[in-house]
Amino acid sequence: MYILLLLLSIWQSILFWKKGAGISVVLFIVPFIIFLIYYLEKNEKIKNKNAKLIAIPVILLSATYFIFNNTFFNDLNTLVIPGLIVLMVMELICDKFTLERIIPNVFSFLFKPIGHIGLVGKNIIRKLKKGEEIDDTKSKNVKRVFKAVLISLPVLFVVLILLVTADSDFARMFLKPLEYVLRGIERFKVSDLVGRIIGIVFVFFYLAGFIENILLTKDIERNNSKIKEKDSLTIKIILTVLNIMYLLFCIIQVRSLIKLYFMDKTNYSYSFYARQGFFQLMVVSAINLAVILISKSKCYKREMYIKIMDLATVILTGAILVFSFIRMYYYGHSFGLTLKRTLVFWAQFTEAILLIPTVMYVLDKKIDLIKTYFIIITTMYVLLNFININKIIAKANVDMYLEREWVDIYDIHYLQELGDDAMPEIIRILDLKESKGYDVQKTKEQYTKRLQDYYEIIKNVKSSWQEFNISKLRAKKILENVFTK
Repeated sequence: MYILLLLLSIWQSILFWKKGAGISVVLFIVPFIIFLIYYLEKNEKIKNKNAKLIAIPVILLSATYFIFNNTFFNDLNTLVIPGLIVLMVMELICDKFTLERIIPNVFSFLFKPIGHIGLVGKNIIRKLKKGEEIDDTKSKNVKRVFKAVLISLPVLFVVLILLVTADSDFARMFLKPLEYVLRGIERFKVSDLVGRIIGIVFVFFYLAGFIENILLTKDIERNNSKIKEKDSLTIKIILTVLNIMYLLFCIIQVRSLIKLYFMDKTNYSYSFYARQGFFQLMVVSAINLAVILISKSKCYKREMYIKIMDLATVILTGAILVFSFIRMYYYGHSFGLTLKRTLVFWAQFTEAILLIPTVMYVLDKKIDLIKTYFIIITTMYVLLNFININKIIAKANVDMYLEREWVDIYDIHYLQELGDDAMPEIIRILDLKESKGYDVQKTKEQYTKRLQDYYEIIKNVKSSWQEFNISKLRAKKILENVFTK
């Protein structure tokens, strides 16, 4: 195990040391996942083989680092990918799994490996000592080979010098690759070497501690102690009050949306009213899903009144999501899309999908709601990473600008913030024509200048193979076609 972990640690140093994220992420994640599953199988720790499927979104998310160049998701996935790996391990090594123990166990799996550094050190020392005590045929053969190599090296060195001095062609053939090696050593500073070694040692001990923690962890199962049935009066009151409040809210929303429809789309009050509340409504709908989950948990007796109230909550939650979506649509249609607005749309759509298994759960259908939620949310998140959200945002905004035939300087700045992923759409803004009295030419000149400056920067940037990124390469070619005609 330790040799494989050491190789993985050296591999991560080759991939990530002073390098940006790119194809290197998936090149590390894939062998790590393979090793992790192999070692758990070897030690007979796997109790739930279906949990291996979680490796699929992990690998897909790691692949986005070289397919796209989205800073937001790159940063977010540095948390999501380790989190999914930990969840996969937790699911693999236990028969049953509970929502209430996810967060403490995730933190335990992420931070406990540091506490096992001493154990890893002791195990390594014990294995080395054990190796010294073994004196079988295999160890004797290894010693004989090692001894032969030591004796042969001086002889080979003397013969090589004689051959090099005897023939200039042979000397060039041999010394040329040696020259490359020496140049590489020259470029390799002592500080870099020390830094790499420290990084390799730290990663090795962390990964080894992570594995040791898994082997030492007992099954994470549901609490075996029987939970006493609690009085359902509290949940009845909560559901009733919430549903009355939501019903009144929905009635008011219908009136408000009619007012919004007839409002002047260009004034400030429309902007303020259209964007007001869709974040809050989205959070409220998420809270409702949690309330439904709790109300039907084993802690409460299943009564018809609670079931009816749960169904009413689901229906009203759906209505709240619709109102939230309409507000967001009006606002985005009039003022364009941004990353936050698009994420809200996606979250609303995901919550709407979650209502389907929730209804089945309320109607006492045999469904593992927590696992279903996890599958839906993970799938939607992976899809979100792969739809090229920045390109979609840019296309929607550029289409709107070309249709209206005007764009202000703020929009220009925001479009460029979308980066390389959006470049195929961003470049279309150069098709904007003078119209409606706006000084489009000045805006286009500023925009062209900023793009040209960006091209001058990226065309001279030399990336290593570890940083290879399809989106960056495509953006460079697009700008090259525009500015080298």
